[in-house]
Amino acid sequence: MTESPTCPAGQGHAAPAGARRATGPDVRARQGPAILRLWRVVPATGLRPATAEALLATLRTCAPPTRHRSWGEALDGDAAALTRVAVTVLRVCGPESRLTDLVASALLAQALRGEPAAAALLAHALRRLGERRPGEPHLARLAASWDAWAPPPGDRAPGAAAGAPARAAPEGRGDRSRPPAGKERGLRLWILSDLHRDVGLPWTPAEIPDADVAVVAGDVREGLVESVTWLAHVIRPHMPVVCVAGNHEFYRRTFVEELARGRAVAANLGVHLLEDDTVVIGGVPFSGCTLWTDYDLDGPDLRAASMEDARRGMNDHRLISFQTKPRWMRFRPEEALAVHRVSRAYLEGALAAPAAAPRRPHVVVTHHAPSARSVAPAFRGKPLNPAFASRLDAFVEQAGPTLWVHGHTHASMDYRLGETRVLCNPKGYGGENPAFDPALVVEV
Repeated sequence: MTESPTCPAGQGHAAPAGARRATGPDVRARQGPAILRLWRVVPATGLRPATAEALLATLRTCAPPTRHRSWGEALDGDAAALTRVAVTVLRVCGPESRLTDLVASALLAQALRGEPAAAALLAHALRRLGERRPGEPHLARLAASWDAWAPPPGDRAPGAAAGAPARAAPEGRGDRSRPPAGKERGLRLWILSDLHRDVGLPWTPAEIPDADVAVVAGDVREGLVESVTWLAHVIRPHMPVVCVAGNHEFYRRTFVEELARGRAVAANLGVHLLEDDTVVIGGVPFSGCTLWTDYDLDGPDLRAASMEDARRGMNDHRLISFQTKPRWMRFRPEEALAVHRVSRAYLEGALAAPAAAPRRPHVVVTHHAPSARSVAPAFRGKPLNPAFASRLDAFVEQAGPTLWVHGHTHASMDYRLGETRVLCNPKGYGGENPAFDPALVVEV
């Protein structure tokens, strides 16, 4: 049992309800630099020190969400103790306390590492603070971001650390094990994405793993024709290749024309390039598309703002043209949304099956991500996240494909949405992603 903390002598206690809290320089000094530095790490552009102080005040009034009896309920060991102590400290000692500074810093660090109860606490506090400050919409965006990273406690791989993103094996390595004796072998998939061969030293696999199909989720390099050609020459001699285009495949090119050229080259070289297409290999259907985005990651009310953020901040809308005939058009967020809607409708049809039909493996491959859970902790709450992922959780859970492979985020992901395993194994730029596994093979 964890003892309730006692505030150090001379430290402030929680202010009575309705009382105004001192916010002078002496208070900020007692809070120390640690909490303010850590709050600036929280992925949002608008969390200024004054907002951090107000959020600390809100944190101490937060009750746990309805699915938990306490904030630490979903965690094990030290992480649970920390979360319980944090809530007690925030309630008893008040935001001016140095102990509050230290514990809140630790609580934020836990959330940044993926502890679900800590993330839920931050989401709840940010939501309440946002209700009090309607003129600061970034608080609602932050709350939605942290709330999305608070999965049910049971949604973890066996043996994984509490709150850590579920992975098939330590350090993000994939499951290469053979089926148990007596079980028929499934189809073994080599998963790759975001090789970005035109940035830094061009990556080439040191060895080709034992797999039946290579699944490449986009961003091999700039130029769809060049990407498909490399896949055909390097990987296709060893196994079939299923791929989708990433956003970088269209940089400094025209979307409509490059897609048509890429399709022709892929068909000629025997590469399965999917853009609202399905191919069946070894009895397993693969349905794929770039997917782009619905800009709804932070909620429908923020879609217009998210599109404007993307228009200003994403190279996609500076380096890609949409068409040249009958008139030239830039590839704007409006075009990305329109293409996304067509692709989503295609996937809905491809994954639809009669209720009485037996369940069989089905793999979906996209470049863009299907869930906020694919946003890495370091980027949570960033205004450009809706350009990287859509909020398709309910669709994925209802459609229930066996595996959904994506790229784009440059952070390894392995988690479940219902019965669907969502997997991302991107190399990224240079050594950006240390969890990248160049020989990741999974079986369906």
